[in-house]
Amino acid sequence: MIFLLLVINLIYFAPMLLGKVPLPTDALAGAYYPWAGQNWGFVAGIPFKNISLTDVFSQLYPWRELAMDLIRTGQLPLWNSFSFSGYPLLANWQSAPFYPLNILMLIFGNIRGYGLMVFAQPLLAGSFMYLFLRQIKLTKVAAVSGAIVSAYSGFVMTYLEYATVGQILAWLPLILYLFEKYFQKRQIRFLALSGLSLFPVLTGGFFQPAFYVLLIASLYFISRTISDKNPNKKLPLFLGLVFISVGTATAAVQLIPTAELLGLSIRTLDHNIIEYHYGLLPFKNLISFLAPDFFGNPVTGNFWGAIQYQEATGYFSAIALILALTVIFSRKKDWKKVLFSSLFALSLILAFDNPISRLIYQFGLPLLSTGYASRWLIVTAFSGAFLSAMALEELNRKKIALFLLFGVGTLVVVGFLIWAAIIPLKFALIPVAIRNLILPLVFMEAALFIVLFIKNRAWATWLLLALIVIDLGRFGIKFTPFSSPEYTTRKLSVWEFVKKEGGLNRLVGETGPLLPANSWLYPRLYSPTGYDPLLIKDYAVFFRGVNIGQNEDQEVNGDLGKGYFTRYLNLSNLDSPFVDLLGVKYLLALKMDAGKIRPWGKINESKIDLGRYNPVFDDGTTVVLENKTTLPRAMLYYSAETETDTAKAVEKMVAGFDFRKKLIVDKENPREYPIGKSDTAQITNYSANKVAMETKTENGAFLVLTDTFYPGWEVRVNGEKKELSRAFGVFRAVEVGSGESVVEMVYKPLSFRLGLAISILSLTILMFFATKKIDYGGDDSSFFGNKHYKIF
Repeated sequence: MIFLLLVINLIYFAPMLLGKVPLPTDALAGAYYPWAGQNWGFVAGIPFKNISLTDVFSQLYPWRELAMDLIRTGQLPLWNSFSFSGYPLLANWQSAPFYPLNILMLIFGNIRGYGLMVFAQPLLAGSFMYLFLRQIKLTKVAAVSGAIVSAYSGFVMTYLEYATVGQILAWLPLILYLFEKYFQKRQIRFLALSGLSLFPVLTGGFFQPAFYVLLIASLYFISRTISDKNPNKKLPLFLGLVFISVGTATAAVQLIPTAELLGLSIRTLDHNIIEYHYGLLPFKNLISFLAPDFFGNPVTGNFWGAIQYQEATGYFSAIALILALTVIFSRKKDWKKVLFSSLFALSLILAFDNPISRLIYQFGLPLLSTGYASRWLIVTAFSGAFLSAMALEELNRKKIALFLLFGVGTLVVVGFLIWAAIIPLKFALIPVAIRNLILPLVFMEAALFIVLFIKNRAWATWLLLALIVIDLGRFGIKFTPFSSPEYTTRKLSVWEFVKKEGGLNRLVGETGPLLPANSWLYPRLYSPTGYDPLLIKDYAVFFRGVNIGQNEDQEVNGDLGKGYFTRYLNLSNLDSPFVDLLGVKYLLALKMDAGKIRPWGKINESKIDLGRYNPVFDDGTTVVLENKTTLPRAMLYYSAETETDTAKAVEKMVAGFDFRKKLIVDKENPREYPIGKSDTAQITNYSANKVAMETKTENGAFLVLTDTFYPGWEVRVNGEKKELSRAFGVFRAVEVGSGESVVEMVYKPLSFRLGLAISILSLTILMFFATKKIDYGGDDSSFFGNKHYKIF
């Protein structure tokens, strides 16, 4: 079994044998400058495969890479100082710094290790599913089929290079396998091991699949306990609840900081999910279960379906779908079939637009209402994989008639869905839909032929399995890009100039195919912009003021802190005076000629004031401009006024408050200091979780560091702990006395320390029980009476 999975995986990941990595950085280097302006050895630029996976190189990979680099240097991966003027790294969850398979990045290097982690995902998922299905007495061929369908279908493949969804889901069948071992052996160590298996689930970087794993695992354990022949149900249910709870607590080091950030973020006010109708799919998308590319594919540049391709794909092979339907609509079902049939149906109801699914968003159910509804298809595909394996098992017992019935019925449904979906289409899209339907129908017809005419049932099942492998292989291989590792590691001349001349100063890019969000993390440069669904709300409010700018004719009327926000922070108002306050020294721009990027082109002076921004470097197509009026990252202020509300503080600034001369702090009755003529402030050491500064003042002053204020930052002046104030609604400030002062700001969040303590305690408890052979005979009273309780 492992050999078969390895062979399939090697075929799927064959480009890795040629030195490439499973990352879409070909789109970064081929579509975005300054990368696209480099000589990579292609005549017409880098050909890229899948532009829809930009989140991988804008979020998932650079965050994970940053976390690993911090760990290598002996620092905790708590704070990202490079985006949004600094914000939490661990707490954003998607950085996943404590996910166990990150060890591959530490051993083999960031990009190769990440590639190996992606490579390992189907192997883990398939192996664990095979173990589970064999444990519940399925034949080898049925178990292999279920393993392959669960490992290479739907979201786990379209999200493959995110290294989140599939990584998390891979551990679910292992947990179910351990549950079965517990009920078979009556040894509590298996419950402890299942609890330990929740750690990678909850540190894997994505809430929704982690929630689905907890949901399915909990329902499975409850159903398994109820169906157990042992008349005493209370103790097993109690033990299961305890070990699932303790297993969840092992990830407290991740969950508690994330909960803190969630409460301070824009997540519940993010209009992105509203723009996509909460991810609720139209019913015509049901046809994607039979033809995943019916609505086109981003790889071929003709996708026209709902949301995004990777967010609307529950495909787990048309053949596996027919097999699953034979179980769902069969009369005789055991509890396992009932459970996964119910999950299959429920997930479809919640993924598609209907009155029931809309209730989650109408009532704003915590956590569930902040994610796309379409992601319930993760549950659909996993349930379908299990049910299809059960059906293939029963196919060996000659349930041919039902299989044929639903095969023909499926074809009828396909015909209806084609009619319903194509009627409103533009004529040009009809050939795309029809063309992408042909191959899935051929696979289904081939499957029906095998069932009807191959007399040897063993041969029939293996041939069906081969069809499923080919079907899922062409689905995944078509979508998955591979790239050269050099695309993110080459030292570009633009980056080298900014790093040498800019120091800790920040940079931004003009709007266009330039410097995509968070891409400045690769050369470790600083920016006030960024992209994250858990963007700190106060910082988002401040940035609204930045993009409004200073305009005497514009009235804000208290609206900056209200309404919906965006997870994408771009500097659209390059004339804003607050650009200086943010410490932006460099602006990247493109040379344009007749609307095209050309080395002989010119900077767009209608958007960029060359009186303020002075060109200082270019690499042919990308120009670096220096902001002549930027302010230093560490500054001294002598006069301040109080405002405790961030939105009101920013509104004052937009209305004309002179932030160069006076400070706004959240401190009551701030002190006034005489101005010192030779006062100085400088940053002497700057790292992720610690900033050291030195000041020299005649009479004392407010020291302001234009890094984001966030709970957990502490400050000491000459070794004495001081109160850290909020400056201009979002930055950090502290009062320093006269003379020389050494100021240290250190990030030591209570949420992390508390979470770490809980995680260590929970892991210790589970490891203790996992290494001890504790037998439970099944009688509640005898357990507590110690008759069946043995520790070896």
